[in-house]
Amino acid sequence: MVNKFWLKVQQLSSSKWFLWLFFAFLFAVYFSKSDRSFGWTNPKAKDMEVIHSDASGYYAWMPQWQIYHTKHFEFIYQIKKTYPRSRFGDFLIGYSDETIRTGWAYNKYYSGTAILLMPFFEIGHLHANLSGVRQDGYSWPYLLWVNLGTIFYCFLGLWGMLKLFDLFEIKRIWTFSIVLALLFGTNLSFYSNYFIAFSHVFGFALIAWILYFYLKWTKNRKETYIMGVIIFVALSFIVRPTNVLILIMLPFFENSLKEWWGHLKRFLRPGNLKLWLSMLITGLIVFVQMKGVHDQ
Repeated sequence: MVNKFWLKVQQLSSSKWFLWLFFAFLFAVYFSKSDRSFGWTNPKAKDMEVIHSDASGYYAWMPQWQIYHTKHFEFIYQIKKTYPRSRFGDFLIGYSDETIRTGWAYNKYYSGTAILLMPFFEIGHLHANLSGVRQDGYSWPYLLWVNLGTIFYCFLGLWGMLKLFDLFEIKRIWTFSIVLALLFGTNLSFYSNYFIAFSHVFGFALIAWILYFYLKWTKNRKETYIMGVIIFVALSFIVRPTNVLILIMLPFFENSLKEWWGHLKRFLRPGNLKLWLSMLITGLIVFVQMKGVHDQ
């Protein structure tokens, strides 16, 4: 009787509808948790700042690029006056208001998180327009959609982990258990629900897919997968440079270093168009970060 029940559970966990139901359930849990903190549906519940500390620096690239078109975050001077109780200017702590107003302040945070969140910021911009609230990059529709974007990338990373475990032929019932352990037994939940727009969740998502693409490449040596590794490594670099340390463990997925180097050399041949295409995309990604630093 127990064996039949266990087999039934395994069959259910392997079905596609269960996967969608699983993530729908997690989204309901995650959004309700953030709603209790930020008060999206109940303003009286709001007792936390949505954007603060490091997140204020990661976030500030988006309004600068899309709304204000400045170089030195001068708009923060007015934002601090508009939202006097907010912490939107935390990344400029140490600079005087006069320094910020005159354009002599600098943002030390990398722009990768902003690049990944840009689609959600744009939806927030449209939402603000339709809602008739300030289109200043910091009113509640922007913050709501950035919160949803952070949850999205959290789940994207979890999906990457599920795909990765599938390559190891681990039964879905166990992969779902691992996902739940990651969500509620680590800081992943904290950075998805409370400290949103910090770089941690985005690095997690990218690294999960880097591992998946690399392992797929070890199985069939299709160069499309190694292109994905290169591009996602570039994105992870401009999210947080230390993310590239994931490269150290990639050779351990191979049978031997000699085999790994042989396959890698074939991809690195000078006439490989996929190599040059991936390098071009990587260069463009890194250029965004370099230009942002240069323009300050």
